[in-house]
Amino acid sequence: MSVDHNVFDFNAAAVSRSCSAATGCGFQGVFSEYGTFPKWSPYQNTLVEQAITYDQDNHFFANTYNGPWQFMVHQQGTVVSWKAWTSAPYRQDAGSKASATTQS
Repeated sequence: MSVDHNVFDFNAAAVSRSCSAATGCGFQGVFSEYGTFPKWSPYQNTLVEQAITYDQDNHFFANTYNGPWQFMVHQQGTVVSWKAWTSAPYRQDAGSKASATTQS
């Protein structure tokens, strides 16, 4: 999957008064949940999150981020900085631009 050449504008106040990173608002990411159910499922533990994050050729690149975007990787709830998102091992958003509020 490729997510490329987009302009992502984010204004938390325009979403809702309770929109914040603490409420899960304003995130981009490549992530899944830890597999626990049903017992017979072959998708237990970190199998799906590992595949989505590292093995399925998912790439964000050449995008523009305006506003206080946050980034989530691997497992839902794992928040990383812009620097971590764009660096190893994730290497997302090559050639992308981010506003100062995204990079903080």
